[in-house]
Amino acid sequence: DQFDNLEKHTSCGIDFLERYSKFLRERADIELSYAKQIRSREDESRYSWCLAFAATLRQLNELSVQREEFAENLNTQIVCELTRYTQEVKTERKNHFQDGRRAQQHIEGSWKQLESSKRRFERDCKEAERAQQVSDRIDLDNKTDGEKRCSLKARQTAQQKKQAAEESRKDYVTSLNQFNQDQHQHYHTLVPVIYQRIQDMEERRIERVCEAMRSSAEAERKVLPAAGRSLEVMMEAAEGIQPRMDARQVVEVYKSGFDPPGDGSGPADCSHLPPEQRRKKLQSRMNNINQEIQREREQRDALLKMREVYERSPQMGDAGSLEPRLEEAKLSLQRLEEELRKHQCVTVCAQCVFSVYSVCLIVSFPSADRQLPISFPSANRQLPVSFPSANRQLPISFPSANRQLPVSFPSASHQLPVSFPSASRQLIVSFPSADRQLTVS
Repeated sequence: DQFDNLEKHTSCGIDFLERYSKFLRERADIELSYAKQIRSREDESRYSWCLAFAATLRQLNELSVQREEFAENLNTQIVCELTRYTQEVKTERKNHFQDGRRAQQHIEGSWKQLESSKRRFERDCKEAERAQQVSDRIDLDNKTDGEKRCSLKARQTAQQKKQAAEESRKDYVTSLNQFNQDQHQHYHTLVPVIYQRIQDMEERRIERVCEAMRSSAEAERKVLPAAGRSLEVMMEAAEGIQPRMDARQVVEVYKSGFDPPGDGSGPADCSHLPPEQRRKKLQSRMNNINQEIQREREQRDALLKMREVYERSPQMGDAGSLEPRLEEAKLSLQRLEEELRKHQCVTVCAQCVFSVYSVCLIVSFPSADRQLPISFPSANRQLPVSFPSANRQLPISFPSANRQLPVSFPSASHQLPVSFPSASRQLIVSFPSADRQLTVS
């Protein structure tokens, strides 16, 4: 019988209906979005894992169809009906609580009327009592004609007050009877009927929520068998993956058929790269080594300072405990500096070769049998050229008119042997001092 609390409770119930409808609507949207996302296509491949993935995508496409059907059932059969019913419940609840408020206002008005009649009756009774007391006191004291006239007037006033009090009493009795009747009707007829209607409305609302939940579960249960079959096909596709066969196919596709190369200069000196790329690669390596050397030196300096502090203040630590770390830093610096010197030597040779062959050479293999000596004016040296193939000789022409190749050597005592293998149009230049070769195509 707590009208305000009941109003709050039914409001929460309708709010739950709205939120549940929104939940189902959003779930339907999510199902549609999920169905669009899992629907895709993928070209088949020769590998078993690609075939399995393609089969999985096909089953996902089937799943997307089922999810779309489920989302459509949610929207058409549950969400729309639940939204319509929510509006009906709102209207019905509004009418019931309006009737309840009118009944409450009526009983409150009847109570106020009763209180007003009671106060008026009490006031009139007190005034009549006071008037009667005044009249009795005057009757006891009357001796003259003037006093008799005052006594008569007081008795008339007392009589009027008494009549007014009697009328107020009748009004109060009437108001009391009316209030008792209204109160009995309010608590035994009007309010029970209103509360019963609200209870019926609440039971119907809960039953409708139950039906909506049951319908959504039933709609999803309908798509589970097809989803289960799709998942079984996915499992079979996953079990059909054969890693060993796929690896053999990769070997067959990407094997070159060439034999492994023989002994030669390793990639550490980047000799397999063209001159400019080789120079840049070596320079990058030297920059990295310099950075490592800088870090090692900073670490060594920090250890030296720490050792000095320990030597001045033995209580702060043992200076001898830093010796292994200092020795390790020393060896690391020696190793990095040695590696840097090697790269610097290789870089000097690479820059020398790049500067020697920066001119444009036009190389041809004509049928004429002749030899071309190349002279070096600055060093007074000649370039011996050998041809492994006896029936071919190589003339070299230069864009400049003097038909000479200016070559600079770090040391005048070195010679530059040049060879031309028989099966390739490449120029191989050897540097005996640095044990390096340069191949120019």
